[in-house]
Amino acid sequence: MKRSLWALGVASLHLVHPVLAQNSPGGGVAPSPEAPASPTPSAGDEGVKLDDPMLEPIEAPTQVIANWRDALDHVRTQSTDYRIALTQVEAARGQARMALANVLPTLIGNGNLQKHLLKGVGPNLQDPNFSDGPIPNPDTTWNLGATLRVPLLSARNWYDAATARRQIAQRAIQVEDAQRLIIGGLAQALVTVITTERLAEVTRVNLSAALSTLDLNRRRTSLGAGNAIDVLRADQEVQTSRLQVIEADEALRKAREALGAALGETDAWGVSSDVKLDQLRKDARDTCNDAGTVQDRADVRAARAGAAIAERNRDAVTWSFLPTVDFVSTITYNSFITNVNRKHSTWTIGGALTWHLYDGGRRYGERTLNSALWEQSKQQSIQVERDATIQVRQSIRGVEVAKRSLEVAVTTQDIAENNAQLARAKFVNGTGSSFDLVDTQRVARQSKLDVTVKEFELLQAEIIAYLALASCDI
Repeated sequence: MKRSLWALGVASLHLVHPVLAQNSPGGGVAPSPEAPASPTPSAGDEGVKLDDPMLEPIEAPTQVIANWRDALDHVRTQSTDYRIALTQVEAARGQARMALANVLPTLIGNGNLQKHLLKGVGPNLQDPNFSDGPIPNPDTTWNLGATLRVPLLSARNWYDAATARRQIAQRAIQVEDAQRLIIGGLAQALVTVITTERLAEVTRVNLSAALSTLDLNRRRTSLGAGNAIDVLRADQEVQTSRLQVIEADEALRKAREALGAALGETDAWGVSSDVKLDQLRKDARDTCNDAGTVQDRADVRAARAGAAIAERNRDAVTWSFLPTVDFVSTITYNSFITNVNRKHSTWTIGGALTWHLYDGGRRYGERTLNSALWEQSKQQSIQVERDATIQVRQSIRGVEVAKRSLEVAVTTQDIAENNAQLARAKFVNGTGSSFDLVDTQRVARQSKLDVTVKEFELLQAEIIAYLALASCDI
């Protein structure tokens, strides 16, 4: 009976794993369960041809990013966040020009045409002798004129014009921060696509291994060396692996769509196989420069500039209590002779003083409002700097944590693979249980996935750490 069971084991060994069969009794020295002689078997090593629809790779994307420069070109022309940031600068320039117009001279032209429908009789001013006749004469008159106003004293407008120029500088800093965030999001989107593609491949390798184990148990059961429980346990792992394939495929599709959104497109985008993670990391770093300290980071500088602008808006109300003085000159040409200088044209120059002594308390309300807005902006600036300091500290620490996690994951993978090899060798030789076989292979497959995820987390942490103190230019 023992020879019969041994023969069944050797037969199944030849069917499933030729390498182990060569080292079995009758073909050499049997491997020790504590020191396996071969690596974890794959579907191809086991001599079993697996044919399952889920082993087919996921559909290829219709659009592919060839390199980092290609990605930046798309972002520059298609990214809505980038375009919005640029238009905010243009809007600030427009506001600054409007503020400047209040302190520059203004020239206004005017014209007038009149026809009198009701006439009377009296001295005609247009006649040198002032003889009586129909008046007005002529009954149709017109005039053209122009008024030049030059602000001589306008403290509030001058102050607001200087504040508007500072607003342009603040918007430019916000564009710099937007570029940092856009590049960071783009780099992470590219890394995510590459990583999820790797995860999708690993889940198919795991499914292939699970199918191989299921096939092994079915063959042993058909030869009388196994039972239905072994087959059911292996089949359960196959279904778990199928679920992982489905989830990994959907994660890859979402990653491609996220990459398309980062590029300013609506379609899903993939990454060329020529793009490597190490090269991607280098290209992303080359696009940006080290900002130095947290205080030099764009969002911190923009927040401080915003607080300074809010403070100027608060102080601007004080200047509105001062009067304004304008130089005014008006020239007019009439179709008739005026009784001002007995000529067709007049030209006057003068000054205009305007002093708002009381406006119902509007300026006091404006100062109260602007003071509150300044306090809000100041506190926001403090909070932004605090958050940036914590983010930089955590990002630097995150790289070290990711490295250590990856080292542990790689060690765990090696242990899990060796354990799976031992369990498989014991199972083939008839000394191990199907539970140990299935469980150790499940752990080994999970460890592969974990290593892939940890590699992604390390690269992501490095990108975040570098961009946490970086100044980028798209």
